[in-house]
Amino acid sequence: MRIDTNSTILDNSDTKKEGVAKGYTGVLGHAPVCSFLEGGLVVGAKLCPGNHHPLHEGALDFHAVVRVRVRKLTKAHPLWVDDAAFDDVALMAARRGAGDSFITRHNLRREKPEVLINLARREGHAHSPRPGKIVYTGCIRQEELSG
Repeated sequence: MRIDTNSTILDNSDTKKEGVAKGYTGVLGHAPVCSFLEGGLVVGAKLCPGNHHPLHEGALDFHAVVRVRVRKLTKAHPLWVDDAAFDDVALMAARRGAGDSFITRHNLRREKPEVLINLARREGHAHSPRPGKIVYTGCIRQEELSG
């Protein structure tokens, strides 16, 4: 069962609401972190000030609560799909310890796409689901990719 977790900025620039702060986009607002099951069902949401990083204090607890909720809803094996903001050793260790699968997107501001493509070709298993498309799958653990 796929679980997508992400944060976004809610624009509150013209308000005086508590917790409004400048986020990563430069907009004043809040930065909620939300987890969704495939199909769009929200299984976790936390409203944070705009300047909070998605891995703020309490993030591991948030993900643990989402895991419990998902396991109550389905017996399917969880697959967490996260953007680069969730690239965290403690979070990945917690997921491995719980037996969960996860995909964390690489941060393309720090890593060159050609390095990632070469890594996939070298370490991954290629298959072609249709003519003209090659998909590489596999697992590799590295502290940092150099380019």
